[in-house]
Amino acid sequence: MASWTARQNKLFEEALAIYDRETPDRWHNVAKVVGKSVEDVKRHYELLIEDVKRIERGEVNDHLKSNIRRVDILRALAKKLHLK
Repeated sequence: MASWTARQNKLFEEALAIYDRETPDRWHNVAKVVGKSVEDVKRHYELLIEDVKRIERGEVNDHLKSNIRRVDILRALAKKLHLK
């Protein structure tokens, strides 16, 4: 899987807020915004959800601690997606 820039991560998070679960062709739309393939954005979403669940369980590892802003974004996204 190709790496993601900070800009692509931000666009990804914004696109998720715009294109929710009810949006037809959600992943196609998100991929278009980010400039990645549909497969890339789906996998990135799966990893994001795994990170959110770990954070909510209090399992914040060094990787996540290194970017506190991302942790805050993930917590906010978890609330928005009703994962909490």
